[in-house]
Amino acid sequence: MGRLRLCYHRIMAVSPLPPSFPAAAMMGGQTAAFRTLESLSALIAIGCLAGLALGLAAAVRPLVRSLPQVRRSSLLILLGLIAFHWLMVKPFVVHSIWHEHHGVSFVLTPEAALGTEGLITLHGPTYALVMKSLSAAVFGRVSVFSLNYMVSLASVLFFFLFVCSVMGSARLGLAAAAMLLFLPAHTRLAASECTFVMVECFSVLTLLMFWLLHKTGRRLFFGLGLLSLLLLMHLRAEMFVLFPAVLAAHMAILGGRRALKACVRPWFLFGMLAAALLAVSRFAGILSGDPRIAQWTRPQ
Repeated sequence: MGRLRLCYHRIMAVSPLPPSFPAAAMMGGQTAAFRTLESLSALIAIGCLAGLALGLAAAVRPLVRSLPQVRRSSLLILLGLIAFHWLMVKPFVVHSIWHEHHGVSFVLTPEAALGTEGLITLHGPTYALVMKSLSAAVFGRVSVFSLNYMVSLASVLFFFLFVCSVMGSARLGLAAAAMLLFLPAHTRLAASECTFVMVECFSVLTLLMFWLLHKTGRRLFFGLGLLSLLLLMHLRAEMFVLFPAVLAAHMAILGGRRALKACVRPWFLFGMLAAALLAVSRFAGILSGDPRIAQWTRPQ
């Protein structure tokens, strides 16, 4: 880690941010109001992550009952594929930094303060929280690159369950999971520090939970889906626009009229309203502190 810190300072000394980039927003010159918004967003993300972890643990039995086509043999085959990839593929994939300017800051995330170098304005608190939690779970023994690989394996598991639920076939689920697991681009990103792997993980988890809500009507899955959606919005700024549209299309196409009717039920509307209110601080923080928006809106 000492070498990474030295590398980071050398990068910033040799290749600083361009003058046109609002350095005050990137490098810690935020206003008190902005810091308050980001602190509130971090607290909300902590609560969502804790609730999601506890909820997933409580949802194991309902999940098993909702997926009768997933048998023990299918899970063993999936674990065998993951083990093969871990032992025979991952060792030959070189760990490398994906982001040019702030990759090293992400690499140092587990041992840094929440929000590395002001980059919480771009990516939100979810990435730092998940990486810190995973690092603590393995006693800080592995790098961010390996932690990101662990997140990619969770994506494969959730994708397997999602395909099994939608298609009603464990064989199709295994085929889809294998394709994602051995996809070269997926493996390459999983060996870096980039946030796209975590975006994939929470996206698939959200789609899975809302599909199970449509399939079973259990409100537990609705709550887990909302928590996963909130974490996704606190991960990347563009998810405020992109993923609600994807989720709506997903439910409309796969769920049909039944899913659309569920959207007007009081408990569904109340849950969506609560999620929207919890996302206000993050949305306000993006509008006031995201340097990309500042570039577009400031006078020339």
